[in-house]
Amino acid sequence: MAAAKRNNDYIIENIDKAINELVYNKFKMQKAYNYYNGRRDPEQFRYLEENFGIGNPTSVEFTPLVKKHVDALIGEYLDIPMMPKISCKDKNTISYIDRDKQVAISKAIFDYYKLKLNNDTL
Repeated sequence: MAAAKRNNDYIIENIDKAINELVYNKFKMQKAYNYYNGRRDPEQFRYLEENFGIGNPTSVEFTPLVKKHVDALIGEYLDIPMMPKISCKDKNTISYIDRDKQVAISKAIFDYYKLKLNNDTL
């Protein structure tokens, strides 16, 4: 019982550690999302809107220049036909794949030398 509890505590600690390492605020992703949707952090360009004793303060609107380029890239990507592949990583499948590759290489070498021999004898 004590070993199982220690084992569970160990597993929980490792899961918590993995979550803490993998889950974090993605500020760059949030900034890219905001640029795409035409939102701007008001603090980022506040210096442009402040008066500084020069005259009237201005308001600067954000024009989303990135959105049309991202949409064009998405459209290009969606036009590419998908070629799904099935992959397996178990030991037997990998050994069969290696065996098939060895057989194909041996057959290609055999065909090459057979053709070479036929050409030399003529």
